[in-house]
Amino acid sequence: MKNIIHWDCDIEILKLENNSIDLCIIDPPYNVNYKYKWYKDNLEHKQYINWQIWLIDEIWNKLKDGGSLIYITYPELWAEIFTEFLYGWYSVESKEIATRVYNTNLWGKYLRKASRMCVWLSKWEPKNNNIKWEYKNPDDKRIKKRIAEWLLPKEVDWFYINQVKNVSKSHSHPCELPQELLTKFIWGLSVEWDIILDCFAWSGSLWLACEKLNRKYILIEKEKEYINIIKKRLWLQNTK
Repeated sequence: MKNIIHWDCDIEILKLENNSIDLCIIDPPYNVNYKYKWYKDNLEHKQYINWQIWLIDEIWNKLKDGGSLIYITYPELWAEIFTEFLYGWYSVESKEIATRVYNTNLWGKYLRKASRMCVWLSKWEPKNNNIKWEYKNPDDKRIKKRIAEWLLPKEVDWFYINQVKNVSKSHSHPCELPQELLTKFIWGLSVEWDIILDCFAWSGSLWLACEKLNRKYILIEKEKEYINIIKKRLWLQNTK
């Protein structure tokens, strides 16, 4: 299964069978009034939060037992969404919740708006968990002691991945996800020929990572401009 769908994810997600997806990675619009052609990125704040909650809830139904969802957003937005899940009646009951913030490198300055929260939600016991959690300070004597005792790092951490420079005319997107980030999650939370879902395909970065790692995929993208970019990238890849 290698599908690229040009339509609204709110409609297409409802067409997918329940318990059919092994891993979903989504990086939705952040409601920051970016000038997309077909999507309104300036919803009323509560409306936006409710939309994201609805979307996560629907994706949850599509995941197989043991499947995982990686949800990428601003830390402050996830705080609001998570609070709603705590006090609302939703189908999301996660066995594992791990969060990591990755900072893009903006001229050597971290902790700016470029920080993203990567939230891992697993549906019951995760069937795959090969993400490498690494100690940042292995030479510290306290960490050496933990390593000697075979104690793993906590699954809540920071990591630094440089922002993709928006210079390629063939697949330019203002917020393209780094391949290093996608590879980390796809390799760590799925196996070969698993089905990976991306509801906001943008310029097709997840497609490229899936091709490299032998995963099946379903990409959904509303913007015609980005669909054309994905098709061009496919063509270029197939003509090498």
